[in-house]
Amino acid sequence: MSALKSRWCWRKDLSNFRGLSDGERSGFLVALEWFENFRLRYELPAGREAVRGFWRSEVLREGAEREDWQLAQWEAALQWYLDWLEACEEAGADHRSLPERVRMAVYSAGSRVGLARRTKLCYGGWVARFGRFAGGEREAMKVGTATRFLMSVVEDEDCAYSTQKQALNALAFFFKQVCGVEKPVFDVKLRKTEARVPVVLSKGETQRLFDRMESREVRYALAARLQYGAGLRLMELVRLRIKDVDLERATLTVRSGKGDKDYPLLRRRSAVRRSAPPHSLCDRRYRAMAVDDDAAKELVRGSGETGGGSTGGLGGGPKGGAGRCVDAQCAGAEVQSGGRELRVVLAFSGNEDGGGPGDGRPEGDTRRNSAAASSA
Repeated sequence: MSALKSRWCWRKDLSNFRGLSDGERSGFLVALEWFENFRLRYELPAGREAVRGFWRSEVLREGAEREDWQLAQWEAALQWYLDWLEACEEAGADHRSLPERVRMAVYSAGSRVGLARRTKLCYGGWVARFGRFAGGEREAMKVGTATRFLMSVVEDEDCAYSTQKQALNALAFFFKQVCGVEKPVFDVKLRKTEARVPVVLSKGETQRLFDRMESREVRYALAARLQYGAGLRLMELVRLRIKDVDLERATLTVRSGKGDKDYPLLRRRSAVRRSAPPHSLCDRRYRAMAVDDDAAKELVRGSGETGGGSTGGLGGGPKGGAGRCVDAQCAGAEVQSGGRELRVVLAFSGNEDGGGPGDGRPEGDTRRNSAAASSA
């Protein structure tokens, strides 16, 4: 059986290093803590490549003004760290800090039980924070220390209830799968937060944001418009592939979306209007998107200029138009309006009959909607 590796800590060795004055030691500590946070944030292995990346992206960041003495001190601190890593390698010691070790342990346990990558990242981040809070290996393996950490998250941090649940689930996974504790009990009561009114940008503010991105951050402008127009979540956007974009039908296909489901969405052009239910700003039971700009204007204008009945804000088409109502259960409907084909996608989150809280429609409206759509 091979002997266990000894563990070295650069913080302890820096505090005992004799070749530095107290002022230099304090400056080295600040610089190396900065570097260590950068390395752990991007999950970079300790070494020269991580130091080069840190120097380029953080120290020499565009717009940051640095003094010559700062650059000299930070360079000396990073060189001391690299020399310390070489000494660890020669002695066969483990240079990883406690937050890094517990995070890697959670990653390994998560891979064994089949956790999703995003879940492993979330749990690993919380457990790394817990490792810094504990300060030592013995304390990190105590349920009481985890209880104090959770209490600090609940009482000292202004975070949502779902964030508190993430921390609780991460620590429960750590103690069960890594520490071998069967049923860890954390004596802490999570604090529920009240519902808040969402902050929504106006149409003009949104357009100014897009214009500024196109003038300064061109590489993000298209992604931002695509996410805003199609209502994509962040991971749905970054996972989008070329084969998921159908230019002929102006549709996007989301792969492995929420609930691990695939579903199609319409790609909304920049000038296309979005129709919203008039009775509630917060009711996101459905959203409608159209293919061309003129047809979209008619779709939005139709709810106020038509003599036909309207349901849920979609309304009828222009006077004499064919389409008046669309079935809320239909995944996609085509309505002929003024010689143009409108492809409408209804994404709803409510009851199975298409209704939702505050809907105000009597039962049976969906059947009339379906008949109207089929007659169109």
